[in-house]
Amino acid sequence: MKKSKYSSKDEHDIVLYKLLNILDSSKNDIYPNILKDERATKLKSLTPDIILTKKNETQVQIILEVETAETVSVDQIPKWTIFSNEALHFYLIVPKNMKKEAEELCINNQVSCTVLTYLINEEGGIEEIETY
Repeated sequence: MKKSKYSSKDEHDIVLYKLLNILDSSKNDIYPNILKDERATKLKSLTPDIILTKKNETQVQIILEVETAETVSVDQIPKWTIFSNEALHFYLIVPKNMKKEAEELCINNQVSCTVLTYLINEEGGIEEIETY
């Protein structure tokens, strides 16, 4: 797999925007943490990338957190643990070649989540996002 032509932050944001384009807003309220969006919601002083609730409800149903090759690490475990405890479903979205490492980190640290992936194409762009 080729290295992304984007910085880690740019890659993260591109994946985040793509996710926002495919999420169903007819049944869910979507709270993205992008460009200081006032709808972004904090959980225990952390702001997940995307929070979903059922329409007009407040209970967090889903948290989506995007990581890059640079950020899939043991340093993220405290954050992932909080997210997995605060939502009915926590989805960690990582580069395809990092899936096994992310799954092992989560299993070894008792983080309950589903690891999904995205793929960077040969030009360095985001080609595919695995969805839940």
